[in-house]
Amino acid sequence: MNAPACPRCTDHRTATFHVAEMDCAHEVAILEKRVGTLDGVVTLDADVLSRQLRVHYDGATLSVAGIAEAVAQAGMRAWPVTARGEAPRAETGMPWGLLTAGLACVVAGALWLTGVRDLWVRAALLLAVALTAPGTLRRAWQAARGRRLDIHVLMTVAVAGALAIDEWFEAATVLVLFGVAQALEARSLARARRAIADVLDVTPPTADVLQGGTTRTVPVAQVAVGQVVSVRPGGRVPLDGIVAAGESAVNQAPVTGEAEPVRKIPGDVVYAGSVNGEALLTFEVSRVSTDSTVARIVHEVERAHAARAKVQSSVDRFAAVYTPIVLGLAVAMALLPPLLTGAPWLVWIERALVLLVVACPCALVIATPVAMVSALSAAARRGLLLKGGAVLERLASIRVVALDKTGTVSEGRPRITAVTSLNAFPESRAVQLAASIEAGVHHPLALAIVDLASSRDLALLPATAIQHVAGRGAYARVDGHDVCIGRGDWLATMLPAGAQVPDATAVLAVDGIPVLAIDAADHARATAAPAIEALALLGAEATLLSGDHEPAVARLASEVHVAEWRARLLPEDKAAAVEDMRRRGPVLMVGDGINDGPALAAASVGLAMADGGTAVALEAADGALMHHDLALVPYAIALGRATLRTVRTNVALALALKVAVMIAALAGVASLWLAVLADVGASLLVVALSLRLLSFEWVGGGRS
Repeated sequence: MNAPACPRCTDHRTATFHVAEMDCAHEVAILEKRVGTLDGVVTLDADVLSRQLRVHYDGATLSVAGIAEAVAQAGMRAWPVTARGEAPRAETGMPWGLLTAGLACVVAGALWLTGVRDLWVRAALLLAVALTAPGTLRRAWQAARGRRLDIHVLMTVAVAGALAIDEWFEAATVLVLFGVAQALEARSLARARRAIADVLDVTPPTADVLQGGTTRTVPVAQVAVGQVVSVRPGGRVPLDGIVAAGESAVNQAPVTGEAEPVRKIPGDVVYAGSVNGEALLTFEVSRVSTDSTVARIVHEVERAHAARAKVQSSVDRFAAVYTPIVLGLAVAMALLPPLLTGAPWLVWIERALVLLVVACPCALVIATPVAMVSALSAAARRGLLLKGGAVLERLASIRVVALDKTGTVSEGRPRITAVTSLNAFPESRAVQLAASIEAGVHHPLALAIVDLASSRDLALLPATAIQHVAGRGAYARVDGHDVCIGRGDWLATMLPAGAQVPDATAVLAVDGIPVLAIDAADHARATAAPAIEALALLGAEATLLSGDHEPAVARLASEVHVAEWRARLLPEDKAAAVEDMRRRGPVLMVGDGINDGPALAAASVGLAMADGGTAVALEAADGALMHHDLALVPYAIALGRATLRTVRTNVALALALKVAVMIAALAGVASLWLAVLADVGASLLVVALSLRLLSFEWVGGGRS
């Protein structure tokens, strides 16, 4: 993927590369040192799990080829990732060299036991070393060129030390076991990558395009906006579009996470990756494949993978000092006992070599990112997009949840319950003027007012000089009159002193005189009350925030069992309310409108409703709910807590295994091959525990 990255700088671009050899933080450090220092590089982000390197660079001074060349100079191979995120597949052939080396070790052991001459034993062991050492030496040289100590450097020193003290069998078996362990770890990480990729890979590669009365099957990348595509019953929708013909129930769960199929009729939106139901659907493409909803989800998840959490940075800082400390201990173990006590040199050198193997922090380094990426992918599968591990970390600490009322807790489809004419003004004329000023506005109440006028067959009048004030109302010139509609408290400031403004959902004034009071009621979403009950089980207090008047807010708060609510809030008032609530603990804000933007930005974590949410709200938020299921709110908090538990467990287990081997080395009961198994075993255990988060569920206080 190679696209403009900075809207202000036309020469600044972002390129994404697949780096085959990027398996650990040490490779990342080498790349940061080699690529990050190139002239023209602005920022560099590496995702070890997906083996992707994203470089934001100045196109005037640097090219994609130049970046790939710099990666090659660091001893690795880089391929640009295509727009569909495709990368070269890893080679998965049988490791014949490793198998032969293992067989050579077995033969050497058998020869030794049967009393065959030492020359043949050494020949078999030499063959094992010759087959397994080159890969380790090559990686060690790459790390050494980058002035980094990684497991390959440490293994090279350990094996060289074993050969120097004439421990050929130990050296050969360690190299073979190390190769087997590396292969197992690579398979485990590859499985993690596949599991995460499968969560997001839901779009078909081709589309059936209708043209000139015939149907052609073409790659989705070749389908343009405006073309007409058909989807058979049971088939996957290949692109985003608007239904042109047909009626069918569509399963949107792969994209939005919604449990129930959604009935689609002409005019409705369909998403790429959705599964068509019982009937043929024909739709007009509204977005190309690289800009579909699911493509943007994948892009956001990829960006989230590169966003580092504080706990990950802390673990990386610890790992950076862990290796030199353990290396220092190994040197001290090799030198001090023989020098100070006259102990045998060979015994303590062997013990020091064991410490060299456990000095690599790979298990510690992958403890956080694998868990974070698994959790982010699980959330995306459920219809919850989060902008990185840092958001998950903050979600774990949430103690207060602020919920916007209209469109978030409520259905966002208010029904007008009463219209009252004021000051002897004709009611129909007042409704006509109100609908004329609200035409084209997407606020739920505005839509309800326009629908009311339509039901009364009242024609909309041209409105000029329209001004909308977010969270307050609007005013304009309509049919020769100055017309103003909005909240009563705001309207009072717009009218002459002494004007009597009633307490209603909205009030219309014409030429400075209130002429119509509009009362509306909205119902809570079916998922609202259970979600708030679940928040209580998590120890999070819920508060309802609204710009509506007190009676409406109080009624809805009672319906969903929220004890604390605040009404008549302007956008800045919502932000101030969130700041006030932060004194009780970290705050999660959930909203969808323009007037929620400041509050979403002020909260510890902001979640916006992506389905119907405004661009302002989505930009200010730390994540998005792809559909209006408020059960995702307690799920997000529970997922954040489960992720931090997993990370802490991973780090504790990895450290415990390494400390155990260190103690065994000091006691003289650990060998090099045992150290190798313990080191890579810790990495495998960390990956296995982290992958459990891919299937994380949280329902009514229980998790699985």
